[in-house]
Amino acid sequence: MSSLTIARHRATYFAPAALPAGVLRQQLDRVMAQELPAALARQIEPYALDSEPGVWLIRKLDVETSLLDVGVADPSVLGRAWAQQAGHSLRQLLRRGSDGQNVLYFAGRAAYLTQFLTDLLAGSAWSRWYYQPFAHLRSLPLNAAVRQLLLQEEADAEVVLVNMASAQRLDPLLAALGSGGCARLLTLCHQGVISVQVAAPQAAHPETGPTIGLAATIDQLLPLWHAAGPPSQPPFITARNQLRLWLAWRAAHPGVQPTRTLVQAIDQLLHLAGRLHSGGQVKVTSGWPGRAAAVIGPQSAGASQRAAAADSVYVTPYGALFLLLPSLVDLDLPNALAATSRDPVTQAIWRTWLVAKCLGRARWEPACQSELVWQIMGLDTPPTAAQLTAAAQAATPAVCTEWRQALIATLQRQGRLSRRAVSVEEVTAHGYPAPVWLVRDMLADYWLWAGTEEPSAALLAALVAGERASVWVRRGGADAAQDAAPDDSQWSSFLRQSKPAAALLDYLTVYPVLPPALDLALTLAAAAVLRSFARRLMGFGWSGFDHLYRNFLAGESRVLITLNAVQVDLPLSPLHSILRMGGVNGSQYTLPWLGERVVVLRLAEDG
Repeated sequence: MSSLTIARHRATYFAPAALPAGVLRQQLDRVMAQELPAALARQIEPYALDSEPGVWLIRKLDVETSLLDVGVADPSVLGRAWAQQAGHSLRQLLRRGSDGQNVLYFAGRAAYLTQFLTDLLAGSAWSRWYYQPFAHLRSLPLNAAVRQLLLQEEADAEVVLVNMASAQRLDPLLAALGSGGCARLLTLCHQGVISVQVAAPQAAHPETGPTIGLAATIDQLLPLWHAAGPPSQPPFITARNQLRLWLAWRAAHPGVQPTRTLVQAIDQLLHLAGRLHSGGQVKVTSGWPGRAAAVIGPQSAGASQRAAAADSVYVTPYGALFLLLPSLVDLDLPNALAATSRDPVTQAIWRTWLVAKCLGRARWEPACQSELVWQIMGLDTPPTAAQLTAAAQAATPAVCTEWRQALIATLQRQGRLSRRAVSVEEVTAHGYPAPVWLVRDMLADYWLWAGTEEPSAALLAALVAGERASVWVRRGGADAAQDAAPDDSQWSSFLRQSKPAAALLDYLTVYPVLPPALDLALTLAAAAVLRSFARRLMGFGWSGFDHLYRNFLAGESRVLITLNAVQVDLPLSPLHSILRMGGVNGSQYTLPWLGERVVVLRLAEDG
């Protein structure tokens, strides 16, 4: 079902002085109120039926139309004429797509609610115009606003919760809900389960008879235990922990209807965890209790997302990655990757390929063979060849396009793009049989697109903002482009500050090790991470990637990994004083995929 809501409509009429203004206004206001809504609905109905389902939010739509013979025309004729122009303007706006500011698109009501909850928990929702429909929640305390929103949006509440869990943003949401709110939402989630009963676990051997459904469901939950994040200390059987495991299972099994067996499996697993952590005597069999005890028992590192041994020490040339990971998170890239795959192994592989690119092509493959790199990026051990192949196959061209669009939306939202002046460059890239085309935003040299064919006019129109945007096409490499530069201060400034695209691409690309679409998509993301890192350093915002590596990222680091922290002792890089002035020494942060483990950065003392 499609609907169009106009929050406010303002009309300004221009008419010959000879016409009676008061009568004319009354007539047109009547047409606007009585004829326009139905006529406009008929105008946009065909477009709505052909469009992808979703939610469009438009801040302002200006419509200019000429209504002749107002004094004698049938009101319905005036309404149709008015609606025709309004419908045409609306369709043109929607075809241009979301610009991240005045026109926004969400894939559905649940996606819209998810973004609102994310911004509400971050404290930034009420400064954004497109959340006006939720203004009635503004006066409420945060926990009450979150709870009321989810309960009044009952049809989409579970999908929203699953979205938040998949994006690893569940913790602040559950904290805001409190135990009472978690219990009410758990009851809401349970309303849709299929009532298929199984025998209690003690009624038969866990691997045989009527309990086969329970054992299989518990086996599905065990890989999700640490990611779901139940506490390592009692109490275990709480609505919050039940909701965590429920949402983790729902995220891992989209489209599968849960049964009462899932409810029982969650309860049995939490009950067993409570007994194991209480120090009581627990008889562990070779069935599901034995498998569960190995995962959820005290010896499994509790609620830590990593099962790695405590106090592991590494001396590694890849410690500089820890300088780049805050930029990776700030750009919301982990969530962009997670949105296209629910498999945590695939997500970890994609993250690793991305951050390893930041170290440069010459170091990419060794970094991808490092046990430390895989561990920090979310895997206990390096993935198998089959898992690597599956991750590469999962990164289809459509998935890579989603990553690029998500990155552009984030950069636009954060004010890092202008999209009003872009450089389109033909570059010879390492390993590629044909030139690579690169589209660079001139405001801060963030990259918008890369491909092996020259971007079409339609693609460029989608990448830039507005019809007056400047597009400069540079063919034949940097040397040819210098002579072809127009006499314009903006172009001249960009040429003077930016580094040649060929050198930047040569640093990042690893084709043919990765397929071209995947290689170029991760190249755009890695370039954004390095540019974001550079802009944190005073005077280095336009530096080349190799320059950044040699002066800030090269050298051996000492990494100490404990149960609760990762301590990184960084080397004395040539320009370590810039890092010190930037507040790196002693800085701390967390990574979404490492749970509560804190990363602490320390700079070596000079001399």
